[in-house]
Amino acid sequence: MQISLYFLFGLLFSLPVIAQSTDREVRLKELDRIVAFPEKYEQQKEERIAVLKAERARTVTEADRFEADAKLVEEYKVYIADSALHYVQEQLYLAQKLGDRRLADKARMMLAEVRIITGMYREAQDLLSVAGSPGLSEDLKGYYYHLYNTLYGAMRDYAIGKDLQQEYERLANLYRDSLLMLYPAGSDTQVLVEAEQLISRGRAQEALAILMPYYATLDPDGREMGYTAYSVADAYRSLGDEGKEKEYLTISALSDLKCGVKEYISLRELAVLLYKEGDVARAYAYMKKAMEDAAFCNARLRTIEVSQVLPIVNEAYRLQTERQRRQMTVSLLSISVLAFFLVLLALYLRRQMRRLAQAKRELGKVNEQLRWLNEELQDVNRQLSDSNRRLQETNDSLAEVNYIKEAYIGRFLDLCSMYIGKLDTYRRSLNKKAMNGQTEELFKELRSTQFVDDELEEFYANFDTAFLRLFPDFVTDFNALLADGEEIVLKPGELLNTELRIFALIRLGITDSNKIAQFLRYSLKTIYNYRTKMRNKARGVRDDFEQEVMRIGTF
Repeated sequence: MQISLYFLFGLLFSLPVIAQSTDREVRLKELDRIVAFPEKYEQQKEERIAVLKAERARTVTEADRFEADAKLVEEYKVYIADSALHYVQEQLYLAQKLGDRRLADKARMMLAEVRIITGMYREAQDLLSVAGSPGLSEDLKGYYYHLYNTLYGAMRDYAIGKDLQQEYERLANLYRDSLLMLYPAGSDTQVLVEAEQLISRGRAQEALAILMPYYATLDPDGREMGYTAYSVADAYRSLGDEGKEKEYLTISALSDLKCGVKEYISLRELAVLLYKEGDVARAYAYMKKAMEDAAFCNARLRTIEVSQVLPIVNEAYRLQTERQRRQMTVSLLSISVLAFFLVLLALYLRRQMRRLAQAKRELGKVNEQLRWLNEELQDVNRQLSDSNRRLQETNDSLAEVNYIKEAYIGRFLDLCSMYIGKLDTYRRSLNKKAMNGQTEELFKELRSTQFVDDELEEFYANFDTAFLRLFPDFVTDFNALLADGEEIVLKPGELLNTELRIFALIRLGITDSNKIAQFLRYSLKTIYNYRTKMRNKARGVRDDFEQEVMRIGTF
């Protein structure tokens, strides 16, 4: 295969894309592990809830118990909605007992939020109507607007008919506008609400412009990462960038599962994307997990969402499994047929061996001759085997040499062209000085070695880069041949040093010290001393050191 300069440039430009794809696959594999074994994070969630329950048990006043219940509702509402419902009802009872209008409104709004999660939209709307009556505390208005925005957004998603959907979208936009007026510019809530507003109006690029700086400030293990990453994915979905959408849905799903959240969207939507890409097994596992969590949380809305897609994914997974089972059956049948023929062959060989034994008993002399011939054939086979092995080694060496030759021919031609251009430019510069009578500057240029030194430095840098592309692990493998404590440590920014370049040339098949000295512009004695010094540092037999170097990176 001929490696051209264009191919090398193309490889360089493709490296960021490859790295990004690798990162995405690493995240998906991490998500696979958590989906398969979520117990660690669920245990952490239960431990946080146990701590909050213990704190609640230690409360003295009813006002303190109200706040303790609020913390439990916050933990439970996206984990077990029924438990959240229990504690929010406790809050409502305490607020009414205390006769505190603000606490009662807050409890009603928290109850409305739980009702939205469980899909009871009419009940949630009734609660918000009571809480939002004249006299609502100023510090609760943001929560109030947020709940109405969430409620109408959910009702829009599941409304039948375009007119009704548009009406719910209009109402959701009104409450988003109210939120934007309520919170100061640059605050966390303002950024997220404005981004949601921009996405709903088809201005996803502007939404990303305000989301990404905020996203960069988040704690990767915090709960905020989950819904912020989902907003970023939503923006990329609007732009039609499925690669980025999948990337941020994965990040969001990881955050949800690590935080013990059971009421979520990201994992389900990620499963749908994977299903479209043909990754049916992974899509099925994610969709199954989403259904289990939605049922566990009693999040009816999420259960309905998953149930609309799960049968399709489940059928595709079943068909894929069935196809794999058929393939396995065919393979087993093939193996069985092969085993049957092997048994027949074994019986045939056994019969032949019996005949041979009988012939040996009857023909003693023939037996001796056959034994002698067998020994001769074994010697010939061993010789053939050795010849084949040597031929294979020769072929491998030729292939390696051919690979190295092709790689360096492209770089050599490029360097030659580049140096010819530089020499021509240098010649024109000197000619110009000569024509202009700048004799002193001309002699100064001719006496200076700066041009040669710069070109040598660039030449060695090109050599180092080309060599390490052929043998990317050369430095590590070379150090492995040296005794402990004798490893070569490169300076920052250095690809190879003098010792490594000498043995890089040896690895390329240039073992003549004269040629190495000419290439590196050192004396023959210096090259000899370097080679001797490195042999003395060898981990194994010093006389075999250079042969071990020649085997680094072999095919």
